[in-house]
Amino acid sequence: MDRCMPEAFKKLLTSSAVHKWGTEIHEGIYNMLMLLVDLVAERVKQDPIPVGLLGVLTMAFNPDNEYHFKNRMKVCQRNWAEVFGEGNMHAVSPISTFQKEPHGWLVDLVNRFAELGGFSAIQSKLNSEDIELGAISALVQPFGVCAEYLNSSVVQPMLDPVIHKMIKYVQNVEEKDLKDKRLVSIPELLSGIKLLCMRFQPDLVTAVDDLRLDILLRMLKSPHFSAKMNSLKEVTKLIEDSTVSKSVKNAIDTDRLLNWLVENSVLSIALEGNIDQAQYCDRIKGIIELLGSKLSLDELTKIWRIQSGQSSTVIENIHTIIAAAAVKFSSDQLNHLFVLIQKSWETESDRVRQKLLSLIGRIGREARVETTTGKVLEVLWELAHLPTLPCSLIQQALEEHLTILSDAYAVKEAIKRSYIIKCIEDIKRSSQHNNPQFVWVVPALRQLHEITRSFIKQTYQKQDKSIIQDLKKNFEIVKLVTGSLISCHRLAASVAGPGGLVGATLVDGRYTYREYLEAHLKFLAFFLQEATLYLGWNRAREIWECLVTGQDVCELDREMCFEWFTKGQHDLESDVQQQLFKEKILKLESYEITMNGFSLFKTFFENVNLCDHRLKRQGTQLSVEKLELIGMDFIWKIAMESPDEEIANEAIQLIINYSYINLTPRLKKDSVSLHKKFIADCYTRLEAASSALGGPTLTHAVTRATKMLTATAMPTVATSVQSPYRSTKLVIIERLLLLAERYVITIEDLYSVPRTILPHGASFHGHLLTLNVTYESTKDTFTIEAHSNETVGSVRWKIAKMLNSPVDNIQIFANDSLLTVNKDQKLLHQLGFSDEQVLTVKTSGSGTPSGSSADSSTSSSNSSSVFSSSYAMEQEKSLPGVVMALVCNVFDMLYQLANLEEPRITLRVRKLLLLIPTDPAIQEALDQLDSLGRKKTLLSESSSQSSKSPSLSSKHQHQPSASSILESLFRSFAPGMSTFRVLYNLEVLSSKLMPTADDEMARNCAKSFCENFLRAGGLSLVVNVMQRDSIPSEVDYETRQGVYSICLQLARFLLVGQTMPTLLDEDFIKDGVEALSSRPFRNVSRQASRQMSICGTPEKSSYRQLSVSDRSSIRVEEIIPAARVAIQTMEVSDFTSTVACFMRLSWAAAAGRLDLVGSSQPIKESNTLFPAGIRNRLSSSGSNCSSGSEGEPTALHAGICVRQQSVSTKDALIAGEALSLLVTCLQLRSQQLGSFYNLPCVADFIIDILLGSPSAEIRRVACDQLYTLSQTDTSAHPDVQKPNQFLLSVVLGAQLPLWSPTSIMRGINQRLLSQCTEYFDLRCQLLDDLTSSEMEQLKISPAAMLEDEITWLDNFEPNRTAECETSEADNILLAGHLRLIKTLLSLCGAEKEMVGSSLIKPLLDDFLFRASRIILNSHSPAGSAAISQQDFHPKCSTADSRLAAYEVLVMLADSSPSNLQLITKELLSMHHQCDPALTKEFDYLPPVDSRSISGFVGLKNGGATCYMNAVFQQLYMQPGLPEALLSIDDDTDNPDDNVFYQVQSLFGHLMESKLQYYVPENFWKIFKMWNKELYVREQQDAYEFFTSLIDQMDEYLKKIGRDQIFKNTFQGIFSDQKICKDCPHRYEREEAFMALNLGVTSCQSLEISLDQFVRGEVLEGSNAYYCEKCKEKRTTVKRTCIKVLPSLLVIHLMRFGFDWESGRSIKYDEQIRFPWMLNMEPYTVSGMARQDSSSEVGDNGRNADQGGGGSPRKKVAPTENYELVGVIVHSGQAHAGHYYSFIKDRR
Repeated sequence: MDRCMPEAFKKLLTSSAVHKWGTEIHEGIYNMLMLLVDLVAERVKQDPIPVGLLGVLTMAFNPDNEYHFKNRMKVCQRNWAEVFGEGNMHAVSPISTFQKEPHGWLVDLVNRFAELGGFSAIQSKLNSEDIELGAISALVQPFGVCAEYLNSSVVQPMLDPVIHKMIKYVQNVEEKDLKDKRLVSIPELLSGIKLLCMRFQPDLVTAVDDLRLDILLRMLKSPHFSAKMNSLKEVTKLIEDSTVSKSVKNAIDTDRLLNWLVENSVLSIALEGNIDQAQYCDRIKGIIELLGSKLSLDELTKIWRIQSGQSSTVIENIHTIIAAAAVKFSSDQLNHLFVLIQKSWETESDRVRQKLLSLIGRIGREARVETTTGKVLEVLWELAHLPTLPCSLIQQALEEHLTILSDAYAVKEAIKRSYIIKCIEDIKRSSQHNNPQFVWVVPALRQLHEITRSFIKQTYQKQDKSIIQDLKKNFEIVKLVTGSLISCHRLAASVAGPGGLVGATLVDGRYTYREYLEAHLKFLAFFLQEATLYLGWNRAREIWECLVTGQDVCELDREMCFEWFTKGQHDLESDVQQQLFKEKILKLESYEITMNGFSLFKTFFENVNLCDHRLKRQGTQLSVEKLELIGMDFIWKIAMESPDEEIANEAIQLIINYSYINLTPRLKKDSVSLHKKFIADCYTRLEAASSALGGPTLTHAVTRATKMLTATAMPTVATSVQSPYRSTKLVIIERLLLLAERYVITIEDLYSVPRTILPHGASFHGHLLTLNVTYESTKDTFTIEAHSNETVGSVRWKIAKMLNSPVDNIQIFANDSLLTVNKDQKLLHQLGFSDEQVLTVKTSGSGTPSGSSADSSTSSSNSSSVFSSSYAMEQEKSLPGVVMALVCNVFDMLYQLANLEEPRITLRVRKLLLLIPTDPAIQEALDQLDSLGRKKTLLSESSSQSSKSPSLSSKHQHQPSASSILESLFRSFAPGMSTFRVLYNLEVLSSKLMPTADDEMARNCAKSFCENFLRAGGLSLVVNVMQRDSIPSEVDYETRQGVYSICLQLARFLLVGQTMPTLLDEDFIKDGVEALSSRPFRNVSRQASRQMSICGTPEKSSYRQLSVSDRSSIRVEEIIPAARVAIQTMEVSDFTSTVACFMRLSWAAAAGRLDLVGSSQPIKESNTLFPAGIRNRLSSSGSNCSSGSEGEPTALHAGICVRQQSVSTKDALIAGEALSLLVTCLQLRSQQLGSFYNLPCVADFIIDILLGSPSAEIRRVACDQLYTLSQTDTSAHPDVQKPNQFLLSVVLGAQLPLWSPTSIMRGINQRLLSQCTEYFDLRCQLLDDLTSSEMEQLKISPAAMLEDEITWLDNFEPNRTAECETSEADNILLAGHLRLIKTLLSLCGAEKEMVGSSLIKPLLDDFLFRASRIILNSHSPAGSAAISQQDFHPKCSTADSRLAAYEVLVMLADSSPSNLQLITKELLSMHHQCDPALTKEFDYLPPVDSRSISGFVGLKNGGATCYMNAVFQQLYMQPGLPEALLSIDDDTDNPDDNVFYQVQSLFGHLMESKLQYYVPENFWKIFKMWNKELYVREQQDAYEFFTSLIDQMDEYLKKIGRDQIFKNTFQGIFSDQKICKDCPHRYEREEAFMALNLGVTSCQSLEISLDQFVRGEVLEGSNAYYCEKCKEKRTTVKRTCIKVLPSLLVIHLMRFGFDWESGRSIKYDEQIRFPWMLNMEPYTVSGMARQDSSSEVGDNGRNADQGGGGSPRKKVAPTENYELVGVIVHSGQAHAGHYYSFIKDRR
C-alpha cells in the first residue's frame, strides 16, 4: 500500500508510454482507478487519515496527467444525474461552449468517490478539531487538482469554510511555530488552496499568493536550517513554476516574484544562512539566476565579501553562485565584479588565486555576450603577465584563456588573431630585453602554439590554414623564433651559475632552461610542419651554432638539437641537408657524438648519399651503388674513437654493412679486392695508432704489411695522428681488431658450404663437451660426445646417424632456439655451448629411406666431392679470413699486438686468430719436422733423441734440426716467441696430430706425423711445456689455462692415441661385471653401494652422464707402443720431474690457481692441512691442524684448495686430466713408484685434492684415480712399497677434523664436512681391499676402528637448521661415517653379533625413525614429556645419509639371525601396530612427515574441499588477519560446534604445527553454507564459501561484542548514482560490498571489465527516471561506482553461468589479463566525477590530445593503487574441477 501501489499507479498514469497503449488497456486502468476510488472512499472514513493513499488519489484526479490527457475526449460511462438528481452531481464536464474536452472518465471517478461517501467523509475529517496540517493538505489536494471539474453549487458550500479557516490559520502562525516540522506542509497546503480559490473564490487568489510569499519569507528568516532549507526549496519551485515553458495553473507571475525578491532583499537574507552546504547554495543559485541584472552592486559586493576568511568549500559555493548569475550581468555589474576580483587577487594566497582564475574562466566560458568574453580574455591575459606570478598560475590563466578562445560561445576569429599577434609581440619584445624579469617567452610560445593549433583543428574541415599563411607572410615567424632561441640561450648562459648551464637553470626566476628550449623547438617543428615550410640554411646554421658548436653549450643543448634535426629531417631541403651534413655534422668530434648525435648522423648520411645516388633504397634496405660514400671516414672515426662502446659497436656494424654486406651484386663481384681494401684501411689506422705507441717491432710489422697491401689495394685513407696517449691508441687497436673479427664473422656466416680451408679455431680439438640430446617424438634421451671446436653440422651428422635419419630432416633446438642449417659451419663454443648442454631434436618429413641416410648426408668435416669443385674453392679463397691469412699474411702483426701485454687486445687477437686459417709458416715448420722424421726412418738411424727432453743442453751436433725446430716453436723463451705464440703453435700441433677432418688421407698423415713427432722426443717436449719454469709468471690466466689444457690433451693423445675418451665399450662393461662377481663378497657389496649411491641422486638419472672422472681415466692396455717405450726408457730424473710436473699441475688446477705451477719456491713441506681448528682426541684419524699462512698464497702448500671458494670447469678438467696422466705414468713404470712416494708434500697433495678442493668433480676424479693407482701391480718389484698400503697410510694418518662429535667443535670446518664423501669412499675402498696379512703388517685393527666409530656415533650431536633438521654438511659427514662402519663390519664379521645391539637401536630410534619412537613411547605409561615438546627430527635427514644407515642395518642383519630378529621386531613395533580407533578410517596415513622446508603447513583435501583450502590459505596469508583472529579469547561452552573456534584452530595449526599438513575435520562437520550442510566430496563455489564464511565469522564477532575483523578488512561502499541529464539533480544511494563481481565475457583485461562495471546505463524515453525535484521524467544516467575502497580489495570474476535452454551450468573460459598494480581511482566516485568534467571539456573541443588518447587519469593517491597479492584459480569445467591459490608471501 505504501510503496508498491503508488509506484504502480504513477507508472500507469504519468508514463509517456500511456499514449501507445490500446483501448482495452485504458479501460483496464479505468477499472483499476474505480477500485482505487472505492478503496480510498472506504479508507478515508477510518482513522488515521491515509496521507499516502490520498496522494495516489490526487494523482488519479489530476486532469493534466498523461492518462487523463489521452482520454480527455471520453464521455461519462454512467448517468450521474440518476444517482444524485439533476444538478446535484459533485463533478460535471465543462459546458461545451468553452471548447473544453469533456474528461468524462475523470468526472466518473470524482462522482464515484462522492457516491461512496468520500466527500462527506473528507468534510467530517476537515471539521474535526485535532486535525494536523499535513492531513488537511492531503485531504484538500485531490479537490484542488480537479477543481475546474467540480460542481460549485454542490462542493463550494463544503469547501469555503475550509478555505477561510486555513487562510486564517496560516496568518496566525507565530514565529516559534515555524521550527515545527509539521509546518513543512504549509506551502503545499496553500498551493492546493489557491487552486480551489481560482475555481470558487477568485477574489482571494491574490491574498493567497501574498500569504504564500509571506510565509516563505518568514521561514527564510527563521534561525532553523530545516525551515530555511524548505523555504528556499519552495522559492526555487515557485521560480521554476513561473519560468517554465509549460504553464503551471497555480504559478505566481514572474514579475511579481521578481519584485518580491528585490523588495524584501530575499537574496541577502538567504546568504546569511548555511552557505557551506552545497544543496543550500544550489537553491540560492536559482534565485540569483532569476535576479541577474536586477542584482544591485551593493548586493553583489555583499555576496562577494561573504567568502573572506571562509573555508574553500564556502569560496567554491559563492563562486558557483556568481558564475551562474554572471551570464545575465550588465556591463556595470560585470565591471564591478572584476573590481572585486582584483581587490581579492591582491590580498589572497595562491590557493585562492587558483579558485579566482577558475571563476574568471567559468564566467568567460558561459558568457553569451561578446563584450563579457572579451573582458574576461583581457583580464586573464593581464593576470598571466604579472611579473611575480608563479608558473602554475600563469599556466592556469593561459589554460582558461585558451579554453575560452577554443570553446566559448561568443568568440570571433578576429579575437583569436589578435591574441596570436599579442603572443608574437611578446616574443619580439622579450628578445630585445636582456633583463630576465621582462622576458615572457615560454608562455607566449606555448600559447601561440596552442591557439594556432586550435585554429587549425576547428577549421580543419575547410582546410583553412589562412592563419598559418598569414603568420608565414607577415611575421617571419621562423626568423623570429630562431632569433628568440639564440637570445634566450645567451640570456640563460649569462644567468647560469658556476657549474655552467644545465637544463634546470632558472632563466627568468620562473622557467627552466629546458622549458625554454622545448618551447622554441616544439613550436618551430609544429610551424614548419603546418606551414609546409623548409628551414633555410641560414636558420639551420644559426640553430646548430647556437646549440651545438657555440660557446656555453651544455649537454642538453646538443641532445635536444640532435633529436630535433633527426625528427625534422624532412623540414630541410636536400641541398641544406648536404650543407649541414658536410659543414657541421662531419666536423663534430667523436667524443661529442652521443646516441642521439649518432642517430642524426645516420639519418643525414643516408639522406645525403641517397640524394647523390651513392645509395639506393630497395624496400627497407639500402644498397651501395658507389663505393666512395660521403661521410664514411667519419664512421671509421667514431668506431675507433667514440668513448661510448654502444655507439662504437653501431659504427662498426655500419662499416661492415657499407664495406661489403649492403653492396650491390655488381660491386661484390671482385670480393677479394674489397676485402683487401678493407684490410688496408684497417692497417692504415693501425699503423697510425701503433706508431704513437712506439715500439719499433710493432710499427715495423704493421708498416711492412701496409706496404705489401697498398701495392694491391685501392687508394687508402689518410688519418692524422692526434692524441699520443697510450690508452686512446690501445682502444683504437682493440676496436680495429673487433671490427676485423666482426667483419670476418658477418661475411663468413653468409657462406654456408662446408669449408676445406678451415679457420684455425675449427682445425684442432677443443675441450670435451657432453651433449644431452632429447628426441622429441619418442622422448628418448641419449648423449653425444663432441668438443668445443666442432661444427654444428658435425653434431647434426652424429645425431642423424644415431637416429638413422637423413641429415636434412634433423632439426636441433638449443636454449629454445632452432639451429638452422646456415649455422652448420658455426663452432659449438661460438654458440655458447657448455658441458652437459641440453639439445632437443625433431625430425621433419619422411625424407630419404633410412638405409641411405648415412650415405646421402655429408658431414661438415667430411668435404665430399660435391663441394670440391673449383668454383667452391674459388669462393672460399675470396672469404675475408682466408684473404687475411693467405694473401695479406697478417700473422706477424697480430703476434706483435699480442706482445703489448694488454689483456683486452690479447683477447681480441686470440679471437681473430681463431677465425682465420692457420699461420702457414708454422704449418711448414711442423711439416719440415715430419719430413726429417721420414728421412731418418729411411736411413734407419737410431732415434735415441726420443728419450731425451729437447730442453736438456746436450744437443746432438749431427742432427740439430728436429730438436731445434721444436725448441723454436714450443719454448716461450726462444727468440721471437711468447707464451701466446706457444699456445697458438700447440694448437697447430694439435691440428697436425689430431685433425678434425675425418677422411682417410688426413688420418694417415696424422699417424705418420705422430710417430715422427714421438721419435723426435715429442712427449718430453709436451711435458716440458708444463714444467715449472716454462711459462713466465706474468702470463695471463686464460693463456696459461689454454696452454696446460692443450698440452694435457696432446699428452693423452701421445699416450693413448685417442682424441677423446669414448664411452666404455660393451665388452669391457661385460668383463667388468663378471670380474666383479668373482671377487669376494665384501667387494661386490662395495661396488653395489656405489651404484646405489649414484641412483640415489635423482638429477643424474636422466642421462648416462660422463663425469670428468669417466673421461679422465686411461687404461694401461690402451697405451700406444711408441709412447710406452718413450716412458719406460726415460731417465729416472726425467721421469721423476715428469711425475712431479703432473702432480704440481693437478694440485694447482684443483685449487683454481694455475699461476702457482710455476711458483719459484719449492712446494712447501707441511704437517698441517687446514687453516684453523681445535685439537682434540680423535678416534682413528689423528687431530685437527693449526692455522696455515695468512694472505694470498704464493706457492702450493697443504690446504691451498680449501682457501678457494670455487674452481672453474676448465680448471677441473685440467686437474682431472693431469691426475690421470700422473697415474698412467706411475702404472707404466711401477718400479719408480718410490720417486712418487718421496715427492715433497705428496701426502698433503693427496688429501688436499681428495677432500679440500671445492669442485666435486675434482674430488671424484681424485678418488677414482687414486683407487686405480692402488690397484697397480708391483709384484715384480718386491722392494717397492705397495701403492694401496702407501695410500692407506696417507689416508689414515692425515689429521682431519672429521671425528669431532659436537657441533661446536665441527663448526669452523663446515665446508670440509660437506666435501668429505670422496675421502670416506677412498678410505672404504682401500680398507675393503686389504688382506689379513696386510692388516697385520700395517697394524690396522678393524675391530678397534669399529669401536671408535660406534663411540663417535653415540656422541654425535648434529648442527640444526632453522627447521631443526640436521644440517646438510652433517648429513654428508654422517653418511661417510656410516659407510665406513659398514666397511669395517664387513671386515670383522665375527664382531657383528656383539655390536648389533649397541648399533641397531640408536640407528632406528635416533638416526632414522625418531618420530615413530616418540609416538610409541607416548602410548606407554612411562611416556614422560608431552609429544609436542620433544624433538622428532631424525639425525639422518637426507636420502644419502639415510641410505647409508639402511646399508649398515642390512650389513648387520646379513648372516646374523639375532640381529635380523632385533631389527624386524623394532620395525614392527614402530610402524605396524594396529590402532582400533583408526580401523574405521579407509585411508589412514600416520601424519609423521614434518613441516615442509618452505615453512608452510598444508591443508588436507577431504575429497572436494579444495575450494575451502584455497580460500583459507589466502586468508591466512593476509598479514595480521590470523593474528587478529587468534587474539580473540572466547570461552565458548561447546567449541566443537563453534565455527569461529574451528577457524581459530585451523589458523593456529597453519601457524604453529610441526606436521606436514592439518586435517580440519571438525570444521567440515559443523560448517553450513547458507544453513545447508556440506558434503566434503561435493564441489562448491569458492566465492560463495568466502562470503558465507566471513559473514558467519563477523556475525559471531558482533554477537560477542568484538570488532568485525573481516568487515574492517574487506568491506567497501558502492555509490548507486542516478544523474539527471537535463536538470542539475542527482540521487545517490550507498550500499556495502565485500567483493566486486565482474563479468568476463568480451573483456580482454580486468580494466575493461571494471570500465564496463562503472559505465552504467542511460534511462530514457518511457524508461526515463522521474526526478522528484523537477516532478517530471528526465533522461538519466544510472550507474554504480565505488565510494569507499576497502583496505584489501577482493575481485570475483564471474566465470560460472547457467544455460537455460540446455538446463546446465556453464563456465566462461575467456582469457582475462590483470596487472600487478591496479589503479582503482578511475572507478571511484571522485574519479568518475573527474572524468565527467574532463570529458565535458573534451567534447567542447579543447586540447583533447593532452590525455594521450586514453581516459584521463590523475596522479593516484597511494590508497587507490592496489598490488596483486593473491589469485584463486579454478581449473576444469563448471560441473567439476579443482581450485588452487597463488599467493605472494608478505608475512
